[in-house]
Amino acid sequence: SVKTSSPRNHRTSVTRSKSSESLLTTANLEEYILEATWKLLCVNIENRLEAIKEGFQRVLGAEGQNWPASEWQKLQKLLCGETEIDLEGWYAKSTAEGFSNSREAAKILEWWFVVLKRWEPA
Repeated sequence: SVKTSSPRNHRTSVTRSKSSESLLTTANLEEYILEATWKLLCVNIENRLEAIKEGFQRVLGAEGQNWPASEWQKLQKLLCGETEIDLEGWYAKSTAEGFSNSREAAKILEWWFVVLKRWEPA
């Protein structure tokens, strides 16, 4: 048996088992559509929404409960990072470790940043 909240009254519980299901008719079509829509759009994704909520709470910490909607850009930056990367600054602060030859390391870094400069995000 599947237990879901009813779309008509969120406080009541609707329990259906396969043995008690009736045939779909024009008389119960609207109820069927409401129940099916509720299950597809609410019940089936409840655990996914909970995971998203937990992720937001980890990123935002205690502030998460009272995050102002007007600060969506700050939230976007926290979740996604910078929209533009300062490649020159990144290159200036980069070092390559694990190479026996420092020239080789410098060439690898230079090649890497040439590739990054040519790359255009989709």
